[in-house]
Amino acid sequence: MVDCSSHIKPEDVAKRIFDIVAAALGLILLTPLFVILRVLIKRDSAGPVIYQGWRVGRGGRPFRILKFRTMYENGASYAGPRLTSSEDERVTPLGRWLRDTKINELPQLWNILRGDMSLVGPRPEDPEIIKAYPAEQQDELLSIRPGITSPASVLYHSEQDLLRNDDLMGTYLKEILPDKLRLDLLYVRNRSFISDIDIVFWTLAIFIPRLAKTKIPEGHLFAGPLSRFVYRHFSWFLVDIAVVFAASSITTLAWRTHGPLDWGWNSLLLLSLAFAFIFSTVNFTLGLNRIYWSKARWDDAFGLVFSAGGVTSAALFLNYLQDTYLWFPFPALPPVMIISVGLLATFGFVSARYRLRLLTMLAESWLVAKRNAHGTGERILILGEGEACNIATWLLEHGVFRHAFSIVGIVASEDPTKQGMRINGSYVLGGIQDLPALVKQYDARMILYTLSSPGAGVRDMVFATSKASGIKLIFLEDLLKYVSRNADKPDEVREYLDWLQKRADSSMLHDALTGLPNSNLLEERLRQSIAYSKRYNTKPALLLIELNGSINRGGLDRRNMEDDLLKMAAKRLMSIKRESDMLARFRSHEFALLLENVPNDSAAETILARTKALISEPIAIGDNTVSVQANITLCFPVGNLEDLKKRLHLSSADEESEAKPLAYKATGTNGAAHLARGIPNRRSVDPK
Repeated sequence: MVDCSSHIKPEDVAKRIFDIVAAALGLILLTPLFVILRVLIKRDSAGPVIYQGWRVGRGGRPFRILKFRTMYENGASYAGPRLTSSEDERVTPLGRWLRDTKINELPQLWNILRGDMSLVGPRPEDPEIIKAYPAEQQDELLSIRPGITSPASVLYHSEQDLLRNDDLMGTYLKEILPDKLRLDLLYVRNRSFISDIDIVFWTLAIFIPRLAKTKIPEGHLFAGPLSRFVYRHFSWFLVDIAVVFAASSITTLAWRTHGPLDWGWNSLLLLSLAFAFIFSTVNFTLGLNRIYWSKARWDDAFGLVFSAGGVTSAALFLNYLQDTYLWFPFPALPPVMIISVGLLATFGFVSARYRLRLLTMLAESWLVAKRNAHGTGERILILGEGEACNIATWLLEHGVFRHAFSIVGIVASEDPTKQGMRINGSYVLGGIQDLPALVKQYDARMILYTLSSPGAGVRDMVFATSKASGIKLIFLEDLLKYVSRNADKPDEVREYLDWLQKRADSSMLHDALTGLPNSNLLEERLRQSIAYSKRYNTKPALLLIELNGSINRGGLDRRNMEDDLLKMAAKRLMSIKRESDMLARFRSHEFALLLENVPNDSAAETILARTKALISEPIAIGDNTVSVQANITLCFPVGNLEDLKKRLHLSSADEESEAKPLAYKATGTNGAAHLARGIPNRRSVDPK
């Protein structure tokens, strides 16, 4: 259970007030529509107008979510899968339209008024799916109220079109849910009241057919038009007004000590507004609004100085015109006074953005300037924008690395709002999903991997991009090891890259938890095995092993237990493997044992039986006992790879293939909890 009673922020209070007002107004204004829909639903099919289903809310509290009923009220609707596709026969004709337009979600305005939900937040999930989330992700996701809409809802607004009738839950759990969970966690970590309004805007925008077919970049979802305007323009505009007004006031007070000045405070405020507006406009033109000032470099201040100097020059010119033509009912200012205001304002602009960081950066840059000048080297993309990215950027711009590398930009992983911003002198060019396009667009020759715990999906995608593009991939930890060697020649850096590349290849081809080959290496080995079998007329076999089981937790952390369980399972399976065979972990709770040159079907079935018996023996982890069973399928890969890779959910290839399974029934306990983190049990859930 999540404790949500403490750390209430003023922004959360504002959001709740906004939710109440919006929900109340929505219910009042939509009452006529609700009356019409009630009549239409009753005419469309027999049954209740409102569907109520259990969902998990803030702090793990269950509640009944309200929707307009969209299915026939019969046994088939309740007996079938609790997800629906675009061709689901259980959905009524009117219900299909209600789902497509999302009008069936409108009764949730009452859930908002009651406090069960918010207008914007992660979509509430079924209790059974929530149970299978990792504990830390559960706590984080349930720390706020669920919402009617969210970034994941916008990106997956046509989710039913992505689901296949033959495997609804499988497609949802393996292909859609992990990405939705990632987006929901990003929202929880980076949410703000302003960004919520942006998400509402995007939710309304997707009902425009042209926009509905356009993929909205993640960075724009989390930092939409309003957020970008407020945080990148308007907030700095207010700061700049205060700076110019303070500079004008100080200069005016100092000037009045020597003589009269026929300017009132109203005129000074008007001057401050004009000065700040022109300054902000110039900053926008120069791209200074895209600099993430808390992580800016010292030379970014030159842009501010140039901008302020230009505005001061413009003010002197306008003051000259006022002195010549007397357009306004007050005299022109002395030029020295305008220059004084400009100098003080410039100091204020820089100080407001850098504070004391500028002095530190100037001293550091003075030391760096004494070293060798920056050369043009390998074009490199930095993957990740956290502290590790800061270290990587510093390393690549100092010492011997300045000769070998040229930073193209940064690829963000955790905070989509930073996309398009400048961090430590480099722009955030896009997110993880944009990596293949960015490599091609910017002609990058190397990827520097700085992520600490990105997840298998991200690692696989990065490796696939490196492999497809033929570019080098290195890890920050290996780069740091090289620094400890104290190399002082550019040639040594380039020679060391070969070693770094081998290290990267090994990391991307092996599972981080068990050390076994992963899906990438399994694919390569399958390709070689099939080619070998064709040439020498041998017979390979493949065991697909899916672990199922129940855990007596006994107080041990669930995540640690699952990790230990997978390690123990891998160790047991390794004891069966012959030296010529290969054991791989190709998904979170699934293994593949590739048997080379099997004499006959009977020999393969014997190995299958031994494998099942060995993996079914109880495993002791601390004071806990884990009962494990395995669903095992035996197949003989022949031909090429395409069908087999689809079965394994591996990456697609240009070749064609087939896999012929034996008539062997998978064994195991139906409904047993899946052991892998983030993979929910495939039991039925409420219809979505």
